[in-house]
Amino acid sequence: MVIWNLINKKLNLKSFGKLSPSRVLLLPTISVISLMSEDGNGLSTYGLSTYEELHDKCLIVSPRNLCDFFLGQKSTSNMSNSTYLSNYSTLTYNDKNFGLNIQYPLGWTVHEGDKEFNTVLRFVSAQNDADVDIRIFPKGDYKSIDEYGDTFKQSNDEYKLLNYYRNSSTTLSDRPAVRAIYLTTYNSSITEKTYGDKSITSKEMMVATMVPERDSIYAISYFTKPPDFENYLPVIEKMIDSFKINDV
Repeated sequence: MVIWNLINKKLNLKSFGKLSPSRVLLLPTISVISLMSEDGNGLSTYGLSTYEELHDKCLIVSPRNLCDFFLGQKSTSNMSNSTYLSNYSTLTYNDKNFGLNIQYPLGWTVHEGDKEFNTVLRFVSAQNDADVDIRIFPKGDYKSIDEYGDTFKQSNDEYKLLNYYRNSSTTLSDRPAVRAIYLTTYNSSITEKTYGDKSITSKEMMVATMVPERDSIYAISYFTKPPDFENYLPVIEKMIDSFKINDV
């Protein structure tokens, strides 16, 4: 967060006079470039995790093409991924009530769900910095998983869509699925702010499939801080691949 605080300090709105919407959108990216220039070595000095954080913060207030232009497109690889997979071993969670089973990393803990978000159970990383929710909710009036997935194709006040996937290889428990990656920001209440709690931005990925025989939609939702998203992703993919919905 230190880098982002430095960027915020560089935003001198008075020097821009009367700001148009397009100029407001350019402020974060201009400040990032200024910070990079002062360092002389660009973002490589700060490392990939800082790059991810800057890119995701930029996406909150600027279009993707501007962020990609100034910061470059994100790398899909991360050398620290090997750290999470080097000694990878799993336990199996089998739930007969909900008709599912999934493998999860040794050292992670299993918690009860949250009815507000239709979460039936939650897996929390050993470092307590990443969560994976199993969510089951009524399919309602959705006739297909494609129709449900359409609700994620546009950003709204609650989240900023980064990527959306739906093709023949997008599956969950060998069923057609949709996958969405997005940013969400939790804004602290006035009371929370008095105790020093600040707004929190998390990066999330949801993979969901429809289970017509149970009149339900089953989903796996992964969320963590933006800089940690790519680090945990290989482990999360293994959890997704292991997820099975049992026959009725």
